[in-house]
Formats: sequence, structure tokens, C-alpha cells
Amino acid sequence: MKPKLILFTVAALLLFAMAVVHADITIKSTVTSKGLVGLTNMEGTQTQIIAGDKAKTASTFKMTNKVMKFLGAGKPQESAEITRLDKELFWDVNLKDKEYKERTFADVRAEMEKGLQQADKEKAKYAKEHPEDTVKFRTDVKVDKTGKSQKIAGYNTEETIITMIMYAKNAESGEQGAMKMTMDLWLAKDVPGAEDFQKFYAEMATKLGFTGHSQQSMEGMLTAFGIDPRELYKHTKDLQGMSLMSTVSLGSMVDTSAQAGNQSEAKEQKKEEESDEADEGGKSSAAKKLGGLFGKKKESKDDKESKDAKSQQQSGPVYLMQFTTTVTEISATGVAASEFEVP
Repeated sequence: MKPKLILFTVAALLLFAMAVVHADITIKSTVTSKGLVGLTNMEGTQTQIIAGDKAKTASTFKMTNKVMKFLGAGKPQESAEITRLDKELFWDVNLKDKEYKERTFADVRAEMEKGLQQADKEKAKYAKEHPEDTVKFRTDVKVDKTGKSQKIAGYNTEETIITMIMYAKNAESGEQGAMKMTMDLWLAKDVPGAEDFQKFYAEMATKLGFTGHSQQSMEGMLTAFGIDPRELYKHTKDLQGMSLMSTVSLGSMVDTSAQAGNQSEAKEQKKEEESDEADEGGKSSAAKKLGGLFGKKKESKDDKESKDAKSQQQSGPVYLMQFTTTVTEISATGVAASEFEVP
């Protein structure tokens, strides 16, 4: 299963469960991205406009990684996407060259369906090629309303953190790993235009096929990876408000306990061997081994607990990606119809 498809599926289902709303107005934001050892680091600005059955998002981004800048990727890149529910179209606009590419909702539906079918094929192929595979998946979902608050773009916000950890464990070998996705949201309830936004994106979701068979397919895929869609809905259905600042982080949970244990045993073995080599007492090889066996200090309960605690400290998230969006300005002024037309 491709990580991108898993994230897309989770995001699509959260769209139904959460009323993280924007408004039928103009919203300006700053955006930063970090990940892949800095190779994908970027920063920029974004302006989102929603008016009735039309929406436009204009973006300016530039890479901030030194290597990418050296290769010529450090110049600002401008683009825009226009969504027309009335025409069931997406227009991807190149603002510099005044060119655009058109995608119909039907094209997007077909692309999503193809992705889901391909995922099913890959899953079936893997199961056929690895019938002995004993890897089991489970996912924990946690929603924490921290009680923290702050003012963003002139509005009062409260923090909610959604954490999803997907565990994978091989029942035979005991090997395990995990992926962690965290969404840190600062939500405001008093921003105007919530109903317009909710109506716009609910209609878009329906037109794109996030209901019926496609939704069932996505839910089935999540279930296969230990994610219970009902649990996801239960944890997120009561969240309301506009997200004025959000940080989405994706990372792997490194389990180093086994590795740490192996390293410790290797060091201890090496120490014993060096001690044996330095021993000039004339012991035979067999005697040395017996001496090592009976002379080895038994690990106390306190020592074991200390080692376990150290292993737990070594286990933690290694972030692969972090994406932060912060709203800087919200305007309720009228928008010209020409904003939603291609050049």
C-alpha cells in the first residue's frame, strides 16, 4: 500500500467527519513544509477565495533547501487552482505564462477509482506471493482538546490535536514498527461564512464520488490497515470551527529496543572475550568458559528496569514530513467574477 494513498484516504474521510470550516470570503495564509532531510523544505503564501459555487486558491512557493536552491529550484513559483462546481471542472493555472490545464470531475473520479483498484490488486498480489505473511495491523486514534488558546488573525482559537498511530507487527518474528500522523489544529468558532464553506465542500465531495461505492472502498482499505472508520468518525464528528493554524506531521515510530538489546549483548560478549584473552592464570579454554558462566553478574531488577526505560526513550517519532499553514488575514470584501475565469 502506498503511503500517499493511505494519507489521501484518511484525509477524505476526515472531510466527512470534521466541520473544519473556512468562509465565503478571502483567506490569506503562510505555508511552510519540512521533510526528507530538508530536501523538500519550502515556504510560501496562499490566498483562498470561496464565493458560492466557485473557489480559487492562488499560491506562491519557493524551495529553501540549499542544495535545491543551488540547482535552480529556489525561485518563487506561482500557480492557481480554480474549482467550478457549476461546470464540474478544475483549472490548474500557470500565472506566469497565462496557461492552464483542465481536469473534469469525471477525470478525477476515474483517477481515484483507478488508484483504489490498483491498491486492491497490489494487496491481492502480495497475499498470493506471501501466504505465510503474519503481519497484523492496528491503529489508535486520539483526539485531545488541550485547553490551550491563542488569538490568530484577530480571532480566538482553541487547540485540538488529532493523533493516529498505525502499528504493524509480525506475529512470528516479533518485529514491529509504526507510522504516526499528527494534526495540530487551532480552531475558531466565530469566523463568518462557515455555512457557505460547508455547503461548497460537501457538494464537491458528493460530485467527486466521496460517497457510495468509492467511500466504501476507501473504508475497506482503511479497515485492512487496522483503521476502524467508525472509530475515526466517533473521535472527530464533534469538532467544529475554522482551522486558523494547522500543523500536519507524518513520521515513523522507531522501535530500537531489540537493536539496543543486541548491541548491549554484543558489547558484553566482547568485554568477556577481552578479559579472557588478558587472563594469564593458565586456565584451560573450558575452565575460562566455566568461570565466565558462573562469574557473570546476574542482572538485577533495577538494572533491567533501567535498561527498559532507556530503550523506551530511544524509541520515538522520526518525522518524514511536516506541513504548517497559518492564516494571517481574513477579508469579507466582494470578489470579482473574473477571479474564477481562466486567462
